[in-house]
Amino acid sequence: MFNKAGIPARHAHASFESFNKDLEGTMPGFLSTYKWSHGYKAGEPVRGLVLHGEVGRGKTHLLVAMVRQLIMDHGVQVRFVEFSHLLAELKRGFEEGRGQGGLLAHLAEMEILAIDELGKGRNTEWERTIVDELVSQRYNGMKTLLATTNFGPGGPTGIEANLSLDGSRQSLSDRVGPRVYSRLTEMAEFVDIAGSDFRANQGRARG
Repeated sequence: MFNKAGIPARHAHASFESFNKDLEGTMPGFLSTYKWSHGYKAGEPVRGLVLHGEVGRGKTHLLVAMVRQLIMDHGVQVRFVEFSHLLAELKRGFEEGRGQGGLLAHLAEMEILAIDELGKGRNTEWERTIVDELVSQRYNGMKTLLATTNFGPGGPTGIEANLSLDGSRQSLSDRVGPRVYSRLTEMAEFVDIAGSDFRANQGRARG
C-alpha cells in the first residue's frame, strides 16, 4: 500500500521521527499533524488538514509522514499527488486520446487523498476546473482531503500576480477560486507550518 501511494523517491523516507523538530517555531505544526494522524479512525468521515506556510518549512515532509502513519498503523488506502504532476498527467492523457474522467474518478474514490503544492501552476481556467472537479467530488463523497500549499488562507485579495509590488501574496482563494476555497474550509482545518527555512539551514550547516 505504501509503494502504491505515489510518494516521490526524494520523500519516501520522511517520517515524524525524522522531522527536524529543533528548528524554532516548528513544534505547533508538527504536533497538529502528529495528533491528527495518530487519532485517525478508519471508515469514519474525518475533517482533513491543509498545511500552509512559506517554502522550506517541511510541509511536504509532514504530509508524507501523515501518509506513512495512516498506511502503516491504520491500514488506510492513501494516494499522494503533486498538483503540477497531476496536471501534466492529465495533459498527457488528452494527447493520447484519454479523457480526464478516469483519473479524477480514481482520486475521488480514494479513502484519503494527499495533494502536495495545491494552488501551484499558471492558474489557468483549465487548472481551476480540475481543482473544482476534484475537490467537489471528494466534498460530495465526504472523503478526507490532506494538502499542502504555499498560499495562506483568506478570501480573494485582488492581487493578479504571485507577488504584488508591496510584497503582498495571493491567498489560496485567489488560486483555487472562492467556491473551492469555501469547500476546503469545511473539509479541512488550516494548519500554519512556521519556522525557519530548513533547506537554508542545511546549506549553512554544510558550508
